[in-house]
Amino acid sequence: MISIVTPTYNRAKFLNRLFRSLKSQLCTDFEWIIIDDGSTDETRATVNRFIFENAVDITYIAQENRGKHVAINSAVKHCRGEWTFIVDSDDMLTPDAISTLSNHLSLIQCDRRFCGISAVKTTLDRQIIGRQPESDITDVAFFDFYHKLGYNGDRALVFRTDLLRENPFPIFDNEKFLPEGILWETISRNKLVRFITTPVYICEYQTDGLSARYHDLMISNPVGNALYYKILSEHPDATFLTRVRCSFMHRHLLNIAIKNGCDISAIKTSGTLRFYHLIAPVFSPFYKLKSLFKQFKASK
Repeated sequence: MISIVTPTYNRAKFLNRLFRSLKSQLCTDFEWIIIDDGSTDETRATVNRFIFENAVDITYIAQENRGKHVAINSAVKHCRGEWTFIVDSDDMLTPDAISTLSNHLSLIQCDRRFCGISAVKTTLDRQIIGRQPESDITDVAFFDFYHKLGYNGDRALVFRTDLLRENPFPIFDNEKFLPEGILWETISRNKLVRFITTPVYICEYQTDGLSARYHDLMISNPVGNALYYKILSEHPDATFLTRVRCSFMHRHLLNIAIKNGCDISAIKTSGTLRFYHLIAPVFSPFYKLKSLFKQFKASK
């Protein structure tokens, strides 16, 4: 069974759309766990209507507002499925999503080399997000898919529930935003992910969503984000340029954390990282030009 986990914060107006997509699933071997991260809108009443309809197996959990990553940690404790699929409250699934994922998961169920599956996301108008492999199936580590093979784009992710329980998101004082990549990189460090090119997930990025506010959230939550770049820069398969780029970001966020008086014990620099800290400023103009070039291309 697949446990669909949906962290939500003041997204009552979007939940009904996701609920309809779950009711339309061709395969019903799933449960839906909604973790309410301190919503102040009509989320509870909306979910109660879903539960009363009794069309989907729903578990509703409410907690104080602590951030999406903490909400996921809480939800995973309640998952009954062997696999956990995180689906945001303002997104939805294709009708064949669960059946497609279940078929692929059955092929790797007993192979502990695999930690999960990653499928394609599309926009509301069915445009595929990111550059995808030509092969229907690619078995590779999460890091290698993005940083060695060069693919990109947000993707749907399904991981073994026991691995999510054993490797919860780290929690830092006064920080409510943490890149999910921290956990995906950690879990798949010595394991494979099966990347498939089938679209199963339809997303709509909101102007007030986490993706739209990523840069501001990164700056206001420097410790967790510095840890993410520390993990990437210290990855044994990271290229020289990846180490430089990630060390540059780590150095920037570390300085912000120190200025804010944060506990930096989790993000202190190692010997190797110190070396890249020293040379990262040399490459700063290059990355600024690269960023401007990307902005120019996006505006055309």
